[in-house]
Amino acid sequence: KMKFVVSSLLLVTVTAVTVAVSVAVAASAAVPSAEREAIMAARRDAVVEAARFAFEGYRKFAWGQDELRPVSNTARQWLGLGATIVSGMDTLHLMNLTDEFALGLDWIEHDMNVRNGMVVPTFETNIRILGGLLGAYTLTEEPVLLKRAVEVGDVLANAFKCGKLPNPTINLGTGACVGSTTNLASMGTFSLEFVTLSALTGNKTYAQLAETARNNIWQAAPPKQFLGLEPQTWNAVWGQPEGSSYSLGGGSDSFYEYVVKEYLLTDKTNKQLYDMSNLLRQGADKYLFRHSSPSNWGFVDTTTLPDISYSNQMQHLACFAGGMFILQDQFIHANKSSPMGKAIGHTCYEMYKYTRTFLGPENVQVATGGDAAATDSVSGGDFVGGDMANFLRPEALETLTYLYWTTGNTTYQDWGWEMFLAFNTTSRVGSGFSGVRDVNASPVSYDDDQQAYFFSETLKYMFLLFNEPGYMGLNFDDYVFTTEAHPLKVIRSS
Repeated sequence: KMKFVVSSLLLVTVTAVTVAVSVAVAASAAVPSAEREAIMAARRDAVVEAARFAFEGYRKFAWGQDELRPVSNTARQWLGLGATIVSGMDTLHLMNLTDEFALGLDWIEHDMNVRNGMVVPTFETNIRILGGLLGAYTLTEEPVLLKRAVEVGDVLANAFKCGKLPNPTINLGTGACVGSTTNLASMGTFSLEFVTLSALTGNKTYAQLAETARNNIWQAAPPKQFLGLEPQTWNAVWGQPEGSSYSLGGGSDSFYEYVVKEYLLTDKTNKQLYDMSNLLRQGADKYLFRHSSPSNWGFVDTTTLPDISYSNQMQHLACFAGGMFILQDQFIHANKSSPMGKAIGHTCYEMYKYTRTFLGPENVQVATGGDAAATDSVSGGDFVGGDMANFLRPEALETLTYLYWTTGNTTYQDWGWEMFLAFNTTSRVGSGFSGVRDVNASPVSYDDDQQAYFFSETLKYMFLLFNEPGYMGLNFDDYVFTTEAHPLKVIRSS
């Protein structure tokens, strides 16, 4: 009978997250499958309601701009490509928000101007705009989506002409490159989108550009030196590393993600990617995967090499690695245990529990033994502060989705539900959802930005977490999700 309490709770704005969490978790634990599905249906409805609310605020106050500022009811423009629309199209389709999808499709067809003259980050344009168009096309086969994807791909190709590695910033109008200092993720996160674009169009140039860039990275910094790990900071023009920091967090993360996922996207046919994926796993285990004190929670750190100097920090961005290791274990090596993936998923959940609002912080400092500051009793002493901002990030929910879809353990759904309630309670403000400057502060101070990835990733993973594997045909055997959560179909070798 508790399910009816949960269902009614979902239909109203939640005002007491601690009460809501305890009721929801109590209702969902150890119940018969029919009742469990009723609870999951109610949770899905709650996520769809949140998405509809956030999209309506964007439509009303920021339509055609990149992002909504929900507190001031204004817009943020930094790509000039309708980032919220384009990157959110596949999410709208998966949630069956047909009216909103139709509005977005009409804007893409009639109002989207790819060559708008803005100077934009190449990496973000690729993962949000090209990826968004390809993900939506994969699910719907609407011709205009592929047409626009080709336009974006052709503009982005200019970034590969200015040096040995793709330039970090380009002018969308002229194709001119701007700047040269870049990072591993920014120059090494093109392969999924470019390989897919080549497969869909028959134009091999896109895939060749991405492959050449990756090979130039490996040539400049031979991966065997540190077991697949690469320096984070690079010069794009000269194609050389400029630092000694190594990480699976921001600035490095999706380069490694794409090594693993491109191997899967191309039907496990590229032996080089297979070898590098295995080498990366060894490097992460040897140099980056560590344990907290006193609870022995697994986390991925940042270090310098060859002289090891750890930051003792777990980034929220690095929470993605749990999902990456699960894919590697279960879909490359048929290892169902995925110990690193499970450990990272649990630690990222603990990051949410650590805060007053139950919103995950941008990063936490981690006690690793012998740390005099490890006296914080909120979470057993393992976390000792950090950057307490929350930017509506998806990575923890991403790994929970991989965990549930591969194990069937409903605990991961319940953890995700607690996270959703925190977003819906604290981040929901004005006409949408906003980042929070300090997840422990009272009253709450907002950064007034509804990130476009909140649609493409955070809400999508929330929704998929409460669905079973195979929803709308999506599964990890036939589809690969990009770093921005856009589903791309595996390119079969036959």
